[in-house]
Parts: sequence; C-alpha cells; structure tokens
Amino acid sequence: MHGNPQKDSRGVSPSFSIKQKLRPGCSWFRQWRGLALLAVIGLTVWGCGYMLIGAPSARLDQRVAVEPFANETREPGVEHYATAALRQALMQGRGFVLTSAAAAPTRVQGRVRRLRATALSYGSNDNVLEYRLEADFRIVVLSGEEPQPLLQHDIPARAEYLVSRTGDVREEAVAREAALALLARQFAERCAAWLTIALLEE
Repeated sequence: MHGNPQKDSRGVSPSFSIKQKLRPGCSWFRQWRGLALLAVIGLTVWGCGYMLIGAPSARLDQRVAVEPFANETREPGVEHYATAALRQALMQGRGFVLTSAAAAPTRVQGRVRRLRATALSYGSNDNVLEYRLEADFRIVVLSGEEPQPLLQHDIPARAEYLVSRTGDVREEAVAREAALALLARQFAERCAAWLTIALLEE
C-alpha cells in the first residue's frame, strides 16, 4: 500500500507500514478474516504514518487509559481538546473500556507537537476571510511495565474557519474554538482506528 508521497485532500501522507504475524496453527479462514478486517480499517484511515513496535495480545473490551496530552504549541488548551476527543472516540467505539492509568494494562500518551494557521482567502482590503488550522499529534502506547512502547504514531489533522466579517473579536474567537474542536475530533477518529488495528484481537 505504497502510493504517491504527495498528501491527499485531507492532508494525510498515504504511506504507512504495519507488521503482523499470524499464529501457527490458525485456520486459513481465520487468517483470511483477520487480513480482510485490517484491510477495511486501513482503507478507512488511509495514509497516517504508522510504526508498530510490538504486537500485544489484545482482546475485546481492552482496558485502556488515555493520559492527559502535553501541549508543545503556543495555543492554550489545545491539549484538552485532544485528550477529551480521544477518550470520547474510544468510549463510542468497540472493543475498548476506559479506565484509570493505574488499572489499565494499556496506556495512551500523547502530545500536540505543532499547530499552525494559514490564511486561505482575503477580502478586498487584504484582510483575511478564512483560516486553515493544521496540527500534528504524536501518540505513544505503553503496556504494563514494559519500558519500550508498543506503538508510536504521528497523526495530522486540519480544520478551517471563517473570520468575522464585522470584526467581532468574540465571534471570531468562537469560530476558532469550533475549528479546534473539529480538528481534535478528526485526530481522535483516526487515532481510535489505528488503535483498533494495533490492539486487534487475533
């Protein structure tokens, strides 16, 4: 699944690698079913950079803790959006049960590495009418007391918002906050899908 290195319309590079071993003695049908499921999920979230370091023995109702994200940007509060969105995505998905870090065999740590705003359109007076927000997230999945992570994963996300035509600062702030929330949800959906791949029950 190696495609053009150029980014698609979602800002996602269509290059990833995944390693998975089939257990000896598994039936042909079970092996085929597992590969088919991976293919479906992979097409759904096509293109996020991925590196599987270990292959955990996962099961349904996998207990996972999402620790508070770190913020390496100048945008205050963006890490809270990311943490809340990922927790919500995992609660709504199948196969995961959120719990505390002390009780979870699997922990997800993350940080917002970059956040940049790009002007998309301008008015007659060269004032900006629309912005695009782009963020880079990194997650690390840990298992028990193992020193090495099971998974490291870089996920991009983006969202657009319109600038207030009346110059209302409060209105523009609300639009930006909505874009940040949308950006976080986009990240969380992609992250949840990749966690499903990494912790998929065999």
